[in-house]
Amino acid sequence: MVDLKLPDLDLSKLNLSDLKVPSLSGNLKKILMALCVVIGLLGLGLVGWTLYHSQEEQHEIGALRDAIASSETDLAGLDREVSALIASVGKYPSLKESDAYMATFRSLAGRGIDITERHRKTIEAIAVPETYERVRTGYLQALDHLNRAYTLWSASAEAYGRGSYRDAEERIDEADSEWQAYDAAIAAYNQEIVLMQQKGEMP
Repeated sequence: MVDLKLPDLDLSKLNLSDLKVPSLSGNLKKILMALCVVIGLLGLGLVGWTLYHSQEEQHEIGALRDAIASSETDLAGLDREVSALIASVGKYPSLKESDAYMATFRSLAGRGIDITERHRKTIEAIAVPETYERVRTGYLQALDHLNRAYTLWSASAEAYGRGSYRDAEERIDEADSEWQAYDAAIAAYNQEIVLMQQKGEMP
């Protein structure tokens, strides 16, 4: 059997200066520089896209808030008029007073239908981040109930005008149910906002 021995290497005389990094060819340098530029551009692009996406989301959130605030302002003004009308009715109104009351009631109901439909279309058209979708949906559900309530009020006034007093009372009862559903939807909408604030998803 042949005894193979590796020659002893004396590393004591080896200096670090003797170790040379292989030089890069001109083409390889150009390739590496190009890669660095590409990577840098990709990084800038990613940062730019993130900033753009964040700004776009903030714009969508702002648009939703403005639309809901506009809706609440219009509805609050109408509610004050309805409350004033109800408060103006005496305990035993005359037939003439009742007719005038129902005519005004019908006009206000028609405005309520128009307001809720207009704001519902506006809010539906707004694209929002996924985290805000439940808020938007909750408010739209509330508007749906309110729209039906005003529609039933209008139907009640029309029935009164025809002399169908029983139908008028039935439409009022149905409208009351929609008002209760509206109150429940608004409560759920407000609760969703509170939950988002607690999670830090809403400033």
